This record gives sequence, structure tokens and C-alpha cells, in this order.
Amino acid sequence: MNTGSPPTTTHFLIDVLRPYRSVVFLVILLSFLGSICDGLSVGILVPLLSHVQQVEATHQLPRAFQWLVSLLHSYPLEQRLYWAILFVICANLFKNFCILLSIHLGHWLAARVLADLRLRAARLLMTVGVTFHQQSRLGELLAKTISNTSDVEALIRFGIQWIANGLTCLVLISLLFLLSWQLTLVTLGLGTLFFGALHHHTRYIRRLGQAATTTSQGLLSSLHEALSGIQLIKSYSQEQQQLSRLREKIDVNRKVESRLRFNVFAIHPLTDVSATIAAAGLMILAMRMYQMDPKLMLTRLLPFLYVLLRLVPLVKLLNMQRGEIISHWPHMSLVQDLLREDNKPRIPDGEKVFSGLRRALQFHKVTFYYPGHELPALQEVNFTIPAGKTTAIIGESGAGKSTITALLLRLYDPQQGVILLDDERLPRFQLASLHRRIGVVSQDTFLFNETVKFNIAFGVNGTPSDEEIIAAAQKAGAHEFIEMLPEGYDTYIGDRGVTLSGGQRQRLAIARAIVRDPQILLLDEATSALDTQTEQRIHEAIVELSRGRTVIIIAHRLSTIKNADQIIVLKQGQVVETGAAEQLLAQRGEYYALVQAG
Repeated sequence: MNTGSPPTTTHFLIDVLRPYRSVVFLVILLSFLGSICDGLSVGILVPLLSHVQQVEATHQLPRAFQWLVSLLHSYPLEQRLYWAILFVICANLFKNFCILLSIHLGHWLAARVLADLRLRAARLLMTVGVTFHQQSRLGELLAKTISNTSDVEALIRFGIQWIANGLTCLVLISLLFLLSWQLTLVTLGLGTLFFGALHHHTRYIRRLGQAATTTSQGLLSSLHEALSGIQLIKSYSQEQQQLSRLREKIDVNRKVESRLRFNVFAIHPLTDVSATIAAAGLMILAMRMYQMDPKLMLTRLLPFLYVLLRLVPLVKLLNMQRGEIISHWPHMSLVQDLLREDNKPRIPDGEKVFSGLRRALQFHKVTFYYPGHELPALQEVNFTIPAGKTTAIIGESGAGKSTITALLLRLYDPQQGVILLDDERLPRFQLASLHRRIGVVSQDTFLFNETVKFNIAFGVNGTPSDEEIIAAAQKAGAHEFIEMLPEGYDTYIGDRGVTLSGGQRQRLAIARAIVRDPQILLLDEATSALDTQTEQRIHEAIVELSRGRTVIIIAHRLSTIKNADQIIVLKQGQVVETGAAEQLLAQRGEYYALVQAG
């Protein structure tokens, strides 16, 4: 796992937009064309006013406007007005067409990028190793996948609008230079002073944006934890304690978000006041430059001020959009960190198809440490599980029983030793082909917020028939209670099967394993939540299901392993005994002690 330096956030944004570079170019081109039309519609005022004022010294006008004057010179004043009006209307229509199309493409682009980021995040979360999920907070992962990607989408939208408005500003500034380069330089000088002062304000906005990101993520994580543990919270009457905790985080987030929004909006009045002062100063300067000549002032100064007044709202909008971009920028780094591939654990897939276990499964000197743990969960473990037999793995809690299941499924790879399937190393097999041959019923039963039928058929290649699903449910002792549900097999069972009892959930999980018709069956405390009568029915189903299959039973309750061909006893991550039940009882060792204690 490479943990080298990641690319910068800017490079990440460029990579995100790279597949849509033609759309980005088209958006910029349309914005530029719209800006040109906006400038031309304003520029027509100069020759029009020069004719209305009958300014004879046309050589004092900028060369571009002298050319426009010459085009209109041969027409009577009334026709000049008509041509000017027609030109302004056409330019305005084309400008707004370009703007609408660029905004439409911009919103499409932002939505497309949002979908891409969420799909990339979902794909990564589905393919990274289990270790990553165990070391991450689920609330933070949800925040990065949903909330932070939405902030990136908003950042792109504001960025596109900022580029479009920036191009319009450049066109209008160019027009100001044509009207009077002296006044324009003064305007830019005043603007530079203003932006210098504004720079400190935007740095403060950036810090507030980072703080808002942190507090929002913490709030979402705490809320997710509270909702996930709502049953425990209510069982201990800790609603008010949790509410106080959430209230504190909500209040902190509210204060930061409020300061952030206020400071982003504060750019608007600051810009407005500065623009008003600058416009007044320019008026006084222009009066001195044109020596109070009313005709020349009207011809040159009025269009200049008109363009400047068109420019001021755009500058204010640019500043506000820049503030939004800065406030959303910290979310980009969070999404970038989530989507990094080089700092996340993965289980490499094998190349060989696993067609089934024919001889034996072996653990040879297997040692495994869970990430962040100093003591091994398994240490120098050796045992052999014959194909077609039932093997029970027992031991006290924490002995390493469930770790063996996790290693067999390759949720992890051991740090030392090898796991062999018919003398072939486990990592050589394709994970999908391995999992197709294994059915799992774990102690922690997970069910989807879907129908009973969906949950039983989950993970089966193709779509099993209703008869196959019902047969699996009957073998698992689940058919009777399913028939009593409001819509039978089509009943939705809620998040994690919340509408069912623990025993009912476990029976559905067993039916899920049965319908897969696996060659290897892993039962990790599969009957721990069942009553005695139901447990007996499940044992009968397991005996029937075990014929011709390799069965591995992880158990605390010794009654669940009475039909096992072999028993492996674990203690503190090591195999201490292996053999048949009668043999182990005769040895009067760990198994004997467990039987006596049970």
C-alpha cells in the first residue's frame, strides 16, 4: 500500500473535470461570446451619442469607435437610431442565448460530476478491504460520500458562473480602455487597493469554511451513532444525555455556519460602498480631463460610467462567488482523501477459478494480527479440515474462532503462514469463484430493508425460483412465520430486519445460505439466537444440508456440535486440541473442561 504524497486539490479538480473538458471548453466559449455581445451592445452607445451630440472631433474618439461612426455616417439620424436599436436587440438576444446555454451546460456538468464522484466513492467503499471500514467512522464516510460531494458540485457551479462573469468583466474592462485608458487605469488602481484589503477577508472566510466542514462532519457522525444505537439509548433512558450532546454539536455548527454566511454576504456591501466612492472620484477626474466640455463629456464619460455601472454588480457577484468557492474548497480535500486509492487496504484478487474442495482445507502456521492490536488473534495455528466432513471449532470468547471464518473468506490475509485449499494457496483463487462455493451464516445477521424473498435470494447467481426459496425457508424453519407476515415473502422487513425477532432474522440468514446450495458451509454461531425447539429443527436441516458438503461450525454452545466429525479447540489464538468428541473427552483437557462448565 503506497502512501506517497497525494496530488494537490487543484490537480484533483482538474482530473475530475478532465473527462468533460470539451463541455468545459464549450461553456467557456459560450460565456465569452455572450460577453462579447454584451460589450458590443454597450459600445454602440459611443457612435450614437457622438452623432446625437454632433461631435465633430471624431478623431478624439477611440479608433474602434471611429470605425463605427464611419459606418453610420451616411445614414440620417433617425435611421441611425433604428440601426442602433436593432443591433442592441440582436446582440442582447444572442448574448442571453449563449448565457442560457452555458448555464444549462454548467449545471449538467456539475450534476454529472456529482454523480461520478458518488459512484467512485460507492465503488471504492465496496472494493476496499474490511480493515478500512473498521478503522473509519460510518458517519464520516456518509458525510464525505453525500454531503461533501454535494459541496464539490456547488463549488463547480459557482466556479463556472465565476468564469462566465469573469469573462464579461474582461470584455467590459477592455471597453473601458477603449473609452479612456487614463480613467481605466485609475479604476484598476482603486480596484487593486480594494482587492488587497478584501484578500484578508477571504482568508478569514477560508478558515471559517474549514471549521464549518469539521463541525458539520462531527454533527453528522454523532447523529448517525445516536440513531444506530437508539435501542441501547432508550434501554438506558439516555435520550436527554444524547440530546444534550447533539444540541451542543448543533449549536457549534450553527455558530460557525452563521459566521461563514455573514462574512460571505458582507462582501456585497463592502464592494458597493467602494464602487460608489470610486465612481464619485472618477467623475471629478473626468471633469478635469475633458475641461468641462459637455458634448465631449457626454460622449466619452456617459458610456464609461454606464459600462462601469454594468461592471460594478459583476465585480460584486464575482467576489461573492469567490467567497462561496473558498468556503466550499475544504470539502474538496475531504472527497479527494476518500477517493484516494494508494492509502487504503485492498485484498488482491487471484487468477484461478475455485471449482470446489476435493481433499482438504489446511491452516499451516497461520498468524494474524488485527490492525492496531499488539496481541495476535491467531498464533502459529495448524489444522486440517477434511472435505465432505463436519468440523466444529470451539473455544472461549476471544479465542480466535470467528477470525478463522474471516480468513477463509479472505476478508483479511494472514501476516504469516498459509491457508491451503487442496494444496493450493488461498490467495491464488478468484474471490468471486471462492465465495460462490461458500455459504455463510454469521452470528451478526445482516438483512436488507427489502422483501423476505430478496433477502433469501441475495448472493445467488441468477434468480432462484419461488419454489427454491420456499424450500430453503422450510429447511431453515422460517416458512411458517414468513407465511404469517402481512404480505408473506413479499413483506418488507425494515432496516436490518428490525420488524423481525432475533431468531427470525437468523433463520432467514440460514435460508439464504441453504438456497445457495454451497459446497462449503460456514456456521458462525448460527443458532445462538434460537430457542431449543427451533434449534433442534435447524440441527436437523443442517444434518440434511451437510451431506456431501464440508461444514465448519463455530460455536459456544456444545449442543450444536454433537454431530461433528472433528472438533478443534482454540485457546488464546492457538489450537490446543483436535479430535473427535469421545477422544477429547477421554483426554480430560480443554474440551472436557468446556463440557463440564457448560
